[in-house]
Amino acid sequence: MGGTEAWEDAANAVAAAIDSGTDEAEMALAKAFGWTGWFDLNRASYLKPKLPQDIGKLREALRWLSDGPLSLSPEQLRHALAIKPLAYLVGPEKSYHAALEVAPEQFSTPSAFRDLLLREPMALDLTHNCQLTDPDDRPMDDWGEPVHCDGQCTHCWRSSTPRFMGGVLDGVEV
Repeated sequence: MGGTEAWEDAANAVAAAIDSGTDEAEMALAKAFGWTGWFDLNRASYLKPKLPQDIGKLREALRWLSDGPLSLSPEQLRHALAIKPLAYLVGPEKSYHAALEVAPEQFSTPSAFRDLLLREPMALDLTHNCQLTDPDDRPMDDWGEPVHCDGQCTHCWRSSTPRFMGGVLDGVEV
């Protein structure tokens, strides 16, 4: 299957799942697979946008999102894809289980986590929690102190939970 055909099949699958036209589906795909940045930067040669995954896996992911524990409606899925498309289009079931496993107590039940995802779709990408790791296993800084985090901040609950709760992290709004 050629690139154009793969793209069109993926766009049609996403459009059907979100009950929308292919323009909105293509925008979600472009954002998920790096095409918007590539285009915005005048087709920079150092950026290598990807094609969507195998159409069967994409359809399976979309089916899981609507029929699985999240039971997302087309409108809810459309909202999630506008915020964090890659997390929802590639391996959402794996991300769901990983995120739920390390979620803070207030979001650790499937229903509480689903409620959070409806409000904050990016939470599906939070598959790490540095508060659950052993500080003795962390690298040392120049002063011989353990680094206070694992360097997984973009996927870590610790950096996002305060914002979900309307608070701040280490005195800085996040």
